[in-house]
Amino acid sequence: MKFKINDETLKAATNCTKKFSCLDSDCNTMCKVKAAINDSFFFIECQVAEYCAYKKNFGGECYCICPTRKEIFNKYRQ
Repeated sequence: MKFKINDETLKAATNCTKKFSCLDSDCNTMCKVKAAINDSFFFIECQVAEYCAYKKNFGGECYCICPTRKEIFNKYRQ
């Protein structure tokens, strides 16, 4: 199964340097959501230590602001 994401969401993710590899449900490099606040703020655990424009740090924790990752979590709880 591949994730189906709205075109508007994909267009909003203009800073993706990973060529939307997260859309493949077998992708083992997608950051894991550790905690979600109101389905809009996500603390993550990164699977690979590479640069991502959507990964931010807060108090020693990482969070994600990627619109595509947000929709994947909200639709599929993954």
